[in-house]
Amino acid sequence: MSDSNAPDGPPAGDQPPLGGWAGGPPPGSNLPTRPPIAASARPPTELPPVWTPPAADGSAQRPSTGALLAALAAVLAVILLAGGLAIVLARSDDNTTVSAQPRPSASPTTTSAASPSTTAAPGGLGEVIGDDPPASPSSTPAPNTTGAAPATTAPPSTEPDPETEATIDDVIAFIEKTREAKFKTRPDVQFQDDAEFEKGLLKDFDDQEKELADEQVLFHALGLLPTNVDLAETMKSALGLGVVGYYDPETKEMVVRGTKLTPYVRTVLAHELTHALDDQLFNLDRPKLDEATDETGYGFTVLTEGSASYVEDAYRNQMSSSDQTRASAEELQVGSNPAIFNIPIVILALLTAPYTQGLDLVQAVVKDGGGVQAVPGAFKRPPTTSEEAMTPAKYKAHEGSVKVPVPKPDSGAKVVTSGVFGQIGLTALLAKGISLDDPAKGTEGWAGDSFVTWNDASEHACAKIDTKLDSAADAQELKGVLEGWAAEATVDATVTASGDQVNLTSCAAEATSGGSAGV
Repeated sequence: MSDSNAPDGPPAGDQPPLGGWAGGPPPGSNLPTRPPIAASARPPTELPPVWTPPAADGSAQRPSTGALLAALAAVLAVILLAGGLAIVLARSDDNTTVSAQPRPSASPTTTSAASPSTTAAPGGLGEVIGDDPPASPSSTPAPNTTGAAPATTAPPSTEPDPETEATIDDVIAFIEKTREAKFKTRPDVQFQDDAEFEKGLLKDFDDQEKELADEQVLFHALGLLPTNVDLAETMKSALGLGVVGYYDPETKEMVVRGTKLTPYVRTVLAHELTHALDDQLFNLDRPKLDEATDETGYGFTVLTEGSASYVEDAYRNQMSSSDQTRASAEELQVGSNPAIFNIPIVILALLTAPYTQGLDLVQAVVKDGGGVQAVPGAFKRPPTTSEEAMTPAKYKAHEGSVKVPVPKPDSGAKVVTSGVFGQIGLTALLAKGISLDDPAKGTEGWAGDSFVTWNDASEHACAKIDTKLDSAADAQELKGVLEGWAAEATVDATVTASGDQVNLTSCAAEATSGGSAGV
């Protein structure tokens, strides 16, 4: 874009329903390459501040959807989602037990920064917990929250296990060599059994139901989620499915679920310990990003997950072939949990987006910058939009975005949420949540946007999205693809264009209970 204002799916022919594959065939081998649970720079159950209606001047007053899509593209923190970086793990038959406790001598560094309000999301070896969680059908029972985690055969020891501590030190040494940087202090790693881990993971979940009810209005209005799918229930299910650990930039706490240090868990450690390194060097605790009404939180999440994924992949590549095979098998087992098929594919895609996009971004930063020495510069100037996060060349050019006034809801309606939808939002809409690796056709000229949601008099979820493009020709192209989407969508949608702007209005065809602000 020209104006800067910035400081794989199911087999062909097998189109999944938006609500998931609960009543049909599973998607097979073409799910995202990483496990479906994402994380952000916050603990897995902490959401961003409650959004408030736009101010009198029309400016948005709540975090953007980029954050939501990130979270929903992180969280789900887990989304990944309190303020930490999360990880997912599969059950393993490995017999190496973990009994290490935090080293009394290791004291975490204290920094003043905060974590992004949106956490990117997806599954993978390790993840940063994000602010926005994923959704799952409310009619689907929550999966066994212990099914994806390693069996716990004994309570953790009160004394550090020398073998485990030595392994952690080996991973730390690898990270320092790969990143050409040193930890200021040795991070503490805590190992917890299923019950203790899940208690901490979900302790504040009930406090977020109102926020999730508001956020799901956008998804219902656009048909991204069926009106009978409850975002809070889906989020809760996703959290229990695969999160196996997290790093919290605010408390400097790193927690791993289980009592077995398997090859997959070691890759998770490489990912999460890289978050700890980045936190010590660049401060991942960045509260201002929680309050942002743009996509800066999402951009920071993508960079954070990309940095950790870059080291994680390097660590996996240096493992023995047998350990690589075992790690892949464990990771695949997480993705093959039948309960995952109850989670809408769009949520899975949003969760994995920060990891896949982040790895591509950091690889480009390293290549263009002449090595890992370029990573610190990226943390000084992270991506500010999902467009920059999805296209490294646009990040390199620092394209940023233009401000677009918040559209008005229908007369008499009360605003539920408002913010920035972003190129990732448009891509999720047009790709039906199947893949968010590349921008959808017609969105390449994205320059900025703004959205608003409300419930109409009949309790139908509604949304308006006003999008600015780089040119009138780009606007006509986006208008055309959105009209094609609207013709096939299960919602009532209209698309108009004027000059370089496209306006989309969409309402769910059925009433929904989502959204705490009525009409």
